[in-house]
Amino acid sequence: MEGGAPTLQSSATYRYIVWLIVLAALAVTVLVFEPFFVLRHAKTAGPAGLVGQPAPTFALRDDRGLPVSLERYRGRVVVMNLWASWCPPCRAEMPDLQRLAALYAGRDLAIIGVNEGESPQRAGAFASSLGIRFPIWIDSAEQYGRTYTALGLPTTMIVDRSGTVARAFDGPLTFDQMRAAVSPLMANR
Repeated sequence: MEGGAPTLQSSATYRYIVWLIVLAALAVTVLVFEPFFVLRHAKTAGPAGLVGQPAPTFALRDDRGLPVSLERYRGRVVVMNLWASWCPPCRAEMPDLQRLAALYAGRDLAIIGVNEGESPQRAGAFASSLGIRFPIWIDSAEQYGRTYTALGLPTTMIVDRSGTVARAFDGPLTFDQMRAAVSPLMANR
């Protein structure tokens, strides 16, 4: 039957092909839109998403040019504060960090200020102008900010004695908030 009406066999083949195309399009649609509707691994945004994980470490230099690393502080509770001199909340928070360092002096608590993206001279002068005596590290490549997914500055991570991120905060903290965050870790010894 040339040029005539389609045969039963050719129309069944045609329908089969159409269904395969529809199913393939549906599968592609599900794969494309599925992440918007299903939360496979709900992860907290910002640095709090790293709580319970080993604290990432990078080899940096301090404001005097000496090599530093978080590894050196294993066995101590560490308050790592990411900051910059252009950040008003950072400026307001720094004296409270120094006050916390003084409160826990000699008690296995380390406060580290990690300057994000500025020169050692600028970071050192800023810290000196505020009377800061805790270590100032220079993270010119902003590795910590990216790794800890800092949503802004200041950002603070509290690392326990085993090197695990115990708490993490975006935004400035008051002295009372800082003390409340570290006191349970300091009491564990």
